[in-house]
Formats: sequence, C-alpha cells, structure tokens
Amino acid sequence: MIKYHGKMLYSTEVDGMKCGNNTIKVGVYGIFTSTPAKGNWEYFLISYITHGNDIVLTEEWHGYQIDATYSSIIKHSKKVQTLEEGKLICEEYKSKWISGSNDTLQHKRNEKLNDILEDN
Repeated sequence: MIKYHGKMLYSTEVDGMKCGNNTIKVGVYGIFTSTPAKGNWEYFLISYITHGNDIVLTEEWHGYQIDATYSSIIKHSKKVQTLEEGKLICEEYKSKWISGSNDTLQHKRNEKLNDILEDN
C-alpha cells in the first residue's frame, strides 16, 4: 500500500505578482512516497496562494487555479530532480519577474564582472 506525505520545502513571495488580493508565491513542494519496503522524495515546482491553511495552485505554473492535493501537484506541476534545483528555478523566476528581464542572475553577474574588468 502506497502512502503519500507532503511538505512545503521551499517558498518565496514574488513581489508584485498577485492573484486577487493575495501575493503569489513559488516554491518546491516535496511529496514523500512510502511503501512497506522503502520511501522516496519527489520534488515539484508550484506557484500558489494560501487561503488560511489551504494551498491553491495558481495558473502561473499550472495553467489554471486548482486546489493543491497530492494528485493535482503530481499531475500538474513540473518535477525537478533535487530541492536545490527547485530553489534555483524559483529564485530565477522571481528575479526575472522583479527585474522585468529575461537575463538570468548569472548572466547579470557576468556582465557586471566584465564591466568592472574593462574599467581596470
């Protein structure tokens, strides 16, 4: 018999991105699947808002708004290999939204370094 347990492992607000009056957050939701013989973590990227203790997936990363259940997260969310990979994707998405740019943080850092090195 398979059992599921879930936990928000990483979350960050995306400043200025709203769904109604709620600020949208992006994060990595972990689902631990256990059987009598073993257990395994899977990591999923979610965009969401909260209503009290309930999580509602938003259309930014899921196509439409839907209640967050284990099955809806597994079916409608992008799976990533590690928690660290998920964190990087969330931070890059947030950075692109806030800056209004498609440049990644690494690209911006490299440009700044090149500017500094050219000045010297």
